[in-house]
Amino acid sequence: MIKNNFFLYLVIFFLGCQKEINISEFTNDFVIYEDELRIEALILPSDNTAIVRIDKSFPVDENNLYDCIDNDNDWNYYHCDENSLSYESLDECQLNCGNECLIHLYICNIDESNDYTKTYTSLEECNSNCSILIGSDGKEGICLTDDLGEDGIITETWNGDLEPDQGENDGIPTCGENNIDEEDEFLNQIHVSEGCNVSMKNGSDVCDFIFDPDGGFYFGEENKESGLEGIESIELISYGAWVPGPECTINFNNYESEYEFICNCDGNDTFSKYGTITASDTLVKPPIFKTYENWEDLNNDGQFNINIDRYDDIDGDGEFDGELDTLYSRLEDCSLQDDVSICLENLHSDSTFYYRKDSEVLLFFASQRESDLYQLVQYVFDTINDRWVYYHGHPGFPFESINNKINLSAEAIVAEELDGFSFYKYEIFTFSKGYKNYYQYAQLALDDPIRSNLRDANGNVVMGAFGSMSKRIKEFQIINYPHCLLDCDGNSVINSADEIEFCNWFTNIDNTCLIDCIGDDFEEVLNYQNYCEEQ
Repeated sequence: MIKNNFFLYLVIFFLGCQKEINISEFTNDFVIYEDELRIEALILPSDNTAIVRIDKSFPVDENNLYDCIDNDNDWNYYHCDENSLSYESLDECQLNCGNECLIHLYICNIDESNDYTKTYTSLEECNSNCSILIGSDGKEGICLTDDLGEDGIITETWNGDLEPDQGENDGIPTCGENNIDEEDEFLNQIHVSEGCNVSMKNGSDVCDFIFDPDGGFYFGEENKESGLEGIESIELISYGAWVPGPECTINFNNYESEYEFICNCDGNDTFSKYGTITASDTLVKPPIFKTYENWEDLNNDGQFNINIDRYDDIDGDGEFDGELDTLYSRLEDCSLQDDVSICLENLHSDSTFYYRKDSEVLLFFASQRESDLYQLVQYVFDTINDRWVYYHGHPGFPFESINNKINLSAEAIVAEELDGFSFYKYEIFTFSKGYKNYYQYAQLALDDPIRSNLRDANGNVVMGAFGSMSKRIKEFQIINYPHCLLDCDGNSVINSADEIEFCNWFTNIDNTCLIDCIGDDFEEVLNYQNYCEEQ
């Protein structure tokens, strides 16, 4: 008993002891480190294109990447006396103003918008001029700066009595501050952009790739210094990648056929040692979307089938319905066909779906049996900037297999607006075998032979993977009124917050478009009709 207790105390002691260790203490462990290649070669069949990222690895104490210096001259603002205007970078200022540019540390933000005619060299000067300005929202102007110190945020309560964190308000760029060591300063040092020949083959067709410094992009974090909030403030960050060259005529959507990746970096002194790197993989088809809405006449009997269970006897013949009235039975029928793929494609729906606000709904999708892992990515449409913005993403799995031929899955839809926006889309991807292993086995090392299908000239594993991700897109909108109103002309006003605009439209519609309004929807439409007539 004493030994057991002693062991327990030791465990608690060691688990309870924590110490922050500077990574530079391990520098000696990397003195003989040699850069390695990491390649992510991805075919995107739904877009009929491909992208190849070739990057080099680096030791964790690499000083050239994170040097705490504003290498691209965009820390804070640069003021031009000639036009009394400031710019977000020294390069932009000099382009418009020559060499007469002075750094200003603070900018006045009014109505969530930066005023580039009002920048200042000190916080005191900014506060005295900006705080007296009142925006249309009734709020005082505020002073913004990149000079936030190593924690990257302003010390809100600092009034001279409390000490700010290291580097805050000192007028000198500091590690952790905005626009210091950001992506556009170090990504180009990671990319391998020269000395390589990159290509893909499909049968006898060959496509040569070229390096594009803006070959791809991803969504960053909210840019709070922009003065905007939420979706509007999210930045799009580009990165360098190898893309199909101008002479490329290969089709990247020959599903169920094999593609080969070929890369040789003989022109690069560091990576010529790999010789020719190769991999092969076979494209798989994307999922299909199919759902039944509660206003749809599923079996063409003139009745609108609501809340149908997949085992319902819809036609009243005493047996499980075999007339393909339900989603499940339709998929089951496809699973018995000789060509499952064609049958699934015939079920696919490209139409925009509409969901009532705050309702609980599922987005159903299905795939052939070889696809048992999905990536689901949701976007929201930013109507102000006319762009789709990444919302969230996660892996997905089938919840049922139908006759070992078709996998069925669903995604729960959160039927609510985001920052006032109500139009969304899902991109749901299937994986080829090569990219599935790379994605699924994230716990394995990047050069594990199971995770990576890339091999060099000597058969050694190369970090990364070659494969494909095939997607289907489903757009949907959150609406505040019954679905059946969508059959009426001019329905773009149904989400209007202006009751007068809605009622002017509603009282003048052709009532024949309301034929599909039944049950609770019909009662709700009658209430709208009575309300609008009273108005």
